[in-house]
Amino acid sequence: MKIVNFLVVTAVLSTQVGAEDCKTLSETNAYVCPAVRYCKWESQTEEKRTMFGTIGYDESSWDSFDGNERDKEVWSELSPDEQDVWTELLYDAETYNTCINHFTGFTWKELEELEGMGGVFSQGAKSLYEELGYNATSWDGDEIVEKVDWDNKLMFIGHNEQSWDGNSLPWEEIATYPLELPCNDPLIAGTLYECFIEGGVITTPAKAGFDGVSLADLKDEKVNEDFDNAVTTAMKKISGADVVTVTGKSDGATRGYGKKSLLVDLELLTFFTCDGECNDETVADAVAKAKQTTDDLAAVSSGDLMTEIKAADSNLDILEEVTAAPMVFQEPVTEINEPDTDEEPDTDDEAEEDGFLIAVLNAILDFILGIIDFFYFLN
Repeated sequence: MKIVNFLVVTAVLSTQVGAEDCKTLSETNAYVCPAVRYCKWESQTEEKRTMFGTIGYDESSWDSFDGNERDKEVWSELSPDEQDVWTELLYDAETYNTCINHFTGFTWKELEELEGMGGVFSQGAKSLYEELGYNATSWDGDEIVEKVDWDNKLMFIGHNEQSWDGNSLPWEEIATYPLELPCNDPLIAGTLYECFIEGGVITTPAKAGFDGVSLADLKDEKVNEDFDNAVTTAMKKISGADVVTVTGKSDGATRGYGKKSLLVDLELLTFFTCDGECNDETVADAVAKAKQTTDDLAAVSSGDLMTEIKAADSNLDILEEVTAAPMVFQEPVTEINEPDTDEEPDTDDEAEEDGFLIAVLNAILDFILGIIDFFYFLN
């Protein structure tokens, strides 16, 4: 069993406010965009609905994600009272501009300024909108830019697939909320949005094989990204793993015989939490859950796996002639998160040494002041 230390960060946004009768939130995920915004109006408490009313929402505008007029103001345009309400809902300027306004209230020049001084997400907003086809003329003018289909990178401007498509609340239980990220995601490491899992993670390495596709077909960065997203989305849905990631790819052994084949290295992550210290029973239950994820993937036929992968991205043309081979799984690795205890309090000897140094410094200061007073007296 591998033991690792993780930085303990107080995650202000990890405790969600008012998410009654909504999607069940994962204790192992950070909800950078506070989850309260994605709970249907009628499921909220009367107190919350009153709060929403003070910032300009009613039931129709709250449940709608189709060009909501209320969301066009940036944080700096809100009144102090409105900012206070959003703060109580666990937003700050960065998350409001990302998750509510999606940076649409900024001018192109202001987006350029954010590149050098923006926060975790705002510094990349201009570049992302450029990828979507915008420039200074189209952004600040009336030129219409055709809306693209959903892409996972759109989460960095505060969307998920449902909000991007303009779907009203409620969303299905399996929907991933905007900027819903694993607590250990490198994107939020060391930021306010990082969260600490009092538990651990079980990582199961796996290898998947595909015939009819090779690395050469994935040389385009976007095609490669879309392929990875389709594979991991399908496998996460089938297995029930908390996270599925692609860790590497290589051409298969049949490549030299004129056939295209691809091997994909993956990791299936299963998070678990502990009430206090993790014991053997807790870890054993987590291992059993992780094994179930691999059993579910192993049980699905190659044809059904490809059906799910193609359904995850129906526009990915390279998948048309691709078939899947049986997956191979390695032994899982268990990591238990423990608070970082590297910093130890000062010992008595260190405290005594510190006190002596302070006394010396005070004596030197008194000596200098005495000299100043002496010359002052002579004058």
